[in-house]
Amino acid sequence: GTTAPIVIKVDKAPPTINTVTVSSTATNITVTGSAADSTAGLDINPYRYTIGSNTPTTWGSNTSYTQSNMVPNTLYNIIFEARDSIGHIAS
Repeated sequence: GTTAPIVIKVDKAPPTINTVTVSSTATNITVTGSAADSTAGLDINPYRYTIGSNTPTTWGSNTSYTQSNMVPNTLYNIIFEARDSIGHIAS
């Protein structure tokens, strides 16, 4: 019979987040980011955004998100998350 080597890759790491940028107007905050995963690849909907105490967005494919109706001169925590095709999440 014929034998062939089998290569198995074990992915224990979350995606690598690339540059994330934040811009704002008086009442809007826009977050732009992207990620890469060379082992499992990114999920079909790999990105999620959270701005301040707002509910996180649903996972989606958009690399940019704008939250409107924000209060001027207020500090907001911003979370950008990315997930790979097997569920590892980086933030």
